[in-house]
Amino acid sequence: MALLDDDSENAFVILAAKELNVKARTVAAVNNAKHLNRVRRVHPDMIIAPQVLGGELLTSMLLGERIDVKDIMKHLLGQAGTSASSETQISKKEK
Repeated sequence: MALLDDDSENAFVILAAKELNVKARTVAAVNNAKHLNRVRRVHPDMIIAPQVLGGELLTSMLLGERIDVKDIMKHLLGQAGTSASSETQISKKEK
């Protein structure tokens, strides 16, 4: 898990873990939404982007949409399977 404050350090941790060539799932935090695409390039299994998630939740609230905690958890944890899903699951509005 790469959960440091610096997004580039988080990307480096993921690269280092992959270089070890061990079977381990990787999780990277993205603290600044503008770095999201850069962190995606190192293909972590899961990306946690609090700014993006917070923005999506705020938008849903402002639009009067129902927010379900179970759906949020599925949204977060459902992307752990593949790198492709981590690109789309948490940041639909980023693209």
